[in-house]
Amino acid sequence: MTQHETDQPLSIEPSAFAPLDTTAAKPPGKQTPRRWLLIGSAAVFLLVMGFLLSAHSLQIVVTAENPAEVSISGLVLPFGQRYLLRRGEYEVTASAEGYHTMVTSVTVGQQDS
Repeated sequence: MTQHETDQPLSIEPSAFAPLDTTAAKPPGKQTPRRWLLIGSAAVFLLVMGFLLSAHSLQIVVTAENPAEVSISGLVLPFGQRYLLRRGEYEVTASAEGYHTMVTSVTVGQQDS
């Protein structure tokens, strides 16, 4: 039937509404390994970028007939012929077969390189 057939106006009535029970326990948040992996990856990325943006370049040249091994104390990132370090005091050790081991202290300051 349509409104014209019955000549009665149509009315819209609200349905019964009851708010949710606020005392009910909420379901625990879904803790997926993917979420933790994403958070961990973001934290590692921020730490690496913080190091790279605040690091200074140090080049160590060892003149010897035999290949030399160079080691630097602390957090160091080898980058080609150079090392990336943050400001501070470092102990540098250089050794080559047939030579005495050299141990010296290096201070990395404000200079870029």
